[in-house]
Amino acid sequence: MSAHPRDRTVVAPFRHLMRNVPEHRQELRNGILTAAREIAASEGWRAVSMRRIAERIELKQPAIYEHFRSKDDLLFEISRQGYAEQLEAMRAARQAAKGPEEAIYGMWRAYVEFAKSSPHLYQVMYSVGEVSFSGKKAPEMGEKVVEAVGDVIGEVLRENGKEGEATENSQGKATLLWGNVHGLVSLVMIERLPGDQVVESLVEQTVRVHLASWRSG
Repeated sequence: MSAHPRDRTVVAPFRHLMRNVPEHRQELRNGILTAAREIAASEGWRAVSMRRIAERIELKQPAIYEHFRSKDDLLFEISRQGYAEQLEAMRAARQAAKGPEEAIYGMWRAYVEFAKSSPHLYQVMYSVGEVSFSGKKAPEMGEKVVEAVGDVIGEVLRENGKEGEATENSQGKATLLWGNVHGLVSLVMIERLPGDQVVESLVEQTVRVHLASWRSG
């Protein structure tokens, strides 16, 4: 799983910015986040430190702490960015689909494609591999993924005459499917499964099995 091109840009020095100017503060904050993502994409999360980020954007390290009190705070914000990007891709897949079953397939393909194109983001979002991050608020962000998928599962259930189940358990079914797909993606990332094509095939099979159970169960 390789890094997405958007995380390979060169971060410009930020020495010229005035930290007490609101627009400059936001630009600097964005630069810090971009620098952290670039380092992670090229060298892994163990290489990301406040010192390395400061060196990359040519600032003194205390300037980084004006925006993020700790590395955990920094990683949380990067996680938040990642969830937003992942959710945007999944919602776009839903919009492009002609019906709820096609949407289910499309949303999970988008989920896997996000993990493939931005593995370093996926790692910090879900604490996979070498990332050391408490992630205390991560469940709140992940719930949005479950909600988006649960809404579509509810449509599938209603199409199959299961109004009560759609109302009561669509989110639970979404959580179960999410856990299955995340498990497969994680196994590839920690090299327990042999590659992207395998995980794509297994995710398709997983979605197919779940859809069959929702129609007939």
